[in-house]
Amino acid sequence: MLNFKKIDLSDFSKIQEIMKDNRAMSCENSIINLIIWEKAYNNMYAVCDGMLFLKSGKGKSQSFALPIGGDLKKGIDLIFKYTYPEKPYFWTQDGDNIEKFRAIVGES
Repeated sequence: MLNFKKIDLSDFSKIQEIMKDNRAMSCENSIINLIIWEKAYNNMYAVCDGMLFLKSGKGKSQSFALPIGGDLKKGIDLIFKYTYPEKPYFWTQDGDNIEKFRAIVGES
């Protein structure tokens, strides 16, 4: 079960530990940017099964980063369960996981 919470500086070490091996170079994956823009975009995070989940927005306007760490398919499945019956919207960037992501969810 994903339990999202607001991001603040006290979470820095926990998030950084999971993100340290993340090779996606994007401002959306910067902890400081997530904290700075938290109020404007309602950035939140959850940790489940050793994976980091990031989301922005609320309700039908929420979007999710690809899970960081752990099993990508399992992480995507957890996001689909979280948003059910709606389909989640993902923000993705080119990198190691984009082809894996497409294989899991398709091109749509």
